[in-house]
Amino acid sequence: MLCALAAILIALMGLPLHRMSADVEINYNEGWNSYKQAMVKNGTPLYGLPPGSLTGATSYPPLSFHLVSWLGNGNGFKVAGRWISWIAWIATGTFILLIVRKQGGSIEVALFSFLLYLIGISLLVPGYIGMNDPQLLAEALTTAGLYLYFKNPESRWMLLLSALAFCLAAFTKQTLIAFPIAVAADVILKSRKLFAAWAGAMVGFAATFAILSVLVDGRYFLAHLTFHRAYSLRYAWHHNVHLYLVIVEAVLLVAIGWLICAVRPRRIFLVMFVVTQVIAFLLAGGDGVGLNICLNAFAAAVILCGVALADAEAVTDGMRAAIPRLQLLRGALMFLLLLGITVHVPGRFRENMDALRALPAQKSEFASALQFLRSEAGPALCESPLLCYESGKQFEFDPFSVNDGLKTGRITENDLAQVLRSRHFLTLQIKLNPGEASQSEDELIQARSHTTGALLPFEKNIFTGNLMKELVENYRIAYRNSSTVIFVPR
Repeated sequence: MLCALAAILIALMGLPLHRMSADVEINYNEGWNSYKQAMVKNGTPLYGLPPGSLTGATSYPPLSFHLVSWLGNGNGFKVAGRWISWIAWIATGTFILLIVRKQGGSIEVALFSFLLYLIGISLLVPGYIGMNDPQLLAEALTTAGLYLYFKNPESRWMLLLSALAFCLAAFTKQTLIAFPIAVAADVILKSRKLFAAWAGAMVGFAATFAILSVLVDGRYFLAHLTFHRAYSLRYAWHHNVHLYLVIVEAVLLVAIGWLICAVRPRRIFLVMFVVTQVIAFLLAGGDGVGLNICLNAFAAAVILCGVALADAEAVTDGMRAAIPRLQLLRGALMFLLLLGITVHVPGRFRENMDALRALPAQKSEFASALQFLRSEAGPALCESPLLCYESGKQFEFDPFSVNDGLKTGRITENDLAQVLRSRHFLTLQIKLNPGEASQSEDELIQARSHTTGALLPFEKNIFTGNLMKELVENYRIAYRNSSTVIFVPR
């Protein structure tokens, strides 16, 4: 089973490895993060101004932007961020391996947990592996904090280092609070003195990082991090929660089964599992939120599975002479997990192979669109921010924030119509949906002018309906490929 998991992981790693060095936009976040990393490099405060109506908020804490700006340079931000993400993915799996070993798991069980986590991430969010985004870095830091606590819960130095890792994670991605909550619940019931030391370290580190964020990155730090987003329970279920449950159901079943049946259930694991799942489900309905919100919940479930296997291993070793059939328990649980996670592998592998075959064409189209944007002077609006960033355009329009503003009422269609009528943007790039690739220019304009493009509340394109009509009245198509259309003023 270990060999089978290792072979699956190697097969699934092909796409991320090939894509890391490719000059393409893996995800919208890559261009947005590059702009923020460039701000840090240039000494521009990330939170120096209030969130803008067209530029939105810097909705992440500053740590990842400083790290990538220090390691990268210019277009190298993308490469540095991708490598950090890749290393963090492996590091999180390694910390899970170490935690399972500390809980009594054999090396086989620990390796099984390591491979289970890495494959699970490859199935849940393959685009985040080797992508310029802070999510996996934050996951590695918070899991490191949990491991440091397990390494020696009675050591004040380990508690101090654990608090530091948790705070670093929170100042990379502010939603990763479940593991420190679990540690707090465990420590306070063990020793009030140790809890006071750990909590004091947490408060001290958090206050220090917050003060530095305000002093270095701007006084509107909290205004940016608490910027309101649209929310939809329907979106949460259809787009995130349902898919998460389907992909990792076997992992969740084993984790829940252990919590119910364990002879000595450990409080920290119960709190950790419940809090991670609740936070993931509550936040899954936020605009722009994807399956990455479930990664911490998945890590907690994998850790519980590793502990369940370790306990099954201890039972079979202790009762082998009395009940020979118990020797099958660990193998049966491992097979259930293997079957439950790998049933989704063929579909993902097929998608990865299709993406690999399409990668050369994507690189060519990205380079062609980039060359066109570089040849056009003046401000640009890009639904693919990496195109605008690498063509040297200023960040004046954040499509995600504008789209969210339309849903929450911060921005009206008339506000955007005025922007289009002013023709301030001398180039305007629209990202095409897969179904629009084969449409002619007239068909594309006609279809977008008479639809909202919405199947779910948060799947609406900006330039549809009246805004598409306003766009074609003031702009004409000057460049087109299968994934991008670029407009210039009439």
